[in-house]
Amino acid sequence: MDMYSLQDVPPDLPASILRLDLQGSWIKELHRQPFDALKNLQYLDLRGNRIEYIENGTFASVINLRTLNLSRNGLGDSQWSNISSSLPSLQTLILSDNRLQQLNGLSFSDLRNLTFLDLSSNAIIVGECALCGQQRLQRLDLTDNEISTLPNRLFHPQSEIEILDLSNNRLQDDVLEKEELWSGLARLRKLDRNFLPGAPIVNNIVKAIETSRKTIYVLTRSFLRSGWCEFELQLAQTPDNLFGKGGSCRLILVFLERIPRPLLKKYKHLEAVMDRDTYLEWGPPWGNP
Repeated sequence: MDMYSLQDVPPDLPASILRLDLQGSWIKELHRQPFDALKNLQYLDLRGNRIEYIENGTFASVINLRTLNLSRNGLGDSQWSNISSSLPSLQTLILSDNRLQQLNGLSFSDLRNLTFLDLSSNAIIVGECALCGQQRLQRLDLTDNEISTLPNRLFHPQSEIEILDLSNNRLQDDVLEKEELWSGLARLRKLDRNFLPGAPIVNNIVKAIETSRKTIYVLTRSFLRSGWCEFELQLAQTPDNLFGKGGSCRLILVFLERIPRPLLKKYKHLEAVMDRDTYLEWGPPWGNP
């Protein structure tokens, strides 16, 4: 069977199948019948088809499905409920490169075990409490959408999100100031939001440093010779940017190579941080200078 010429999911697949890969075919619609017997199916890859319609109840029988990839299709908002219903075991859902626009509280109301959700490269606007039911979600990709702001209530109060990617959107300045929005993300360790396209580089640098809780500098001799990097470092060393509330240091230094102290003399605050706080030496042992 030539998978690349398929226009429908084969109706006579063995019931014992665990993985089904039909990517890059010409499938335009998904119907319930081919999936009714696939109760053991755990992995389904339908990326790169032409799917615009999913029949209601299509996935009702695949109760053990863990991963569903529907990226690079033509799915719109009318298909939300048909995508997400009746998948109690689903952990990974990939919907990038579709035609989705509205993300709201009903979009994933039946999915309670998601750990990875990829909605990148759509035209999504995020609605109130859109992810309030996703406590177990650990990684969320919202890159390349139409997001300019986020509601105050978006995540579960005890959210387990660790990685959140919002890059290549046009987020407004006040998003990072919404305390209620971020207060429940105690496990968040990586937030990508990128510089604003078209803004002067100086403005982007200043805004990134001033709105960040911590600034991490990976130091090498090349870094110290760079004009832009020198500007960033000098800006980070101003008292307002260097120290947070209670006198805690907001600057974290990581040295990738040994840098003699004389090269650091013009960075007075940097030397003070090195003398006062712990810094990291990364890579193989340097040995003697």
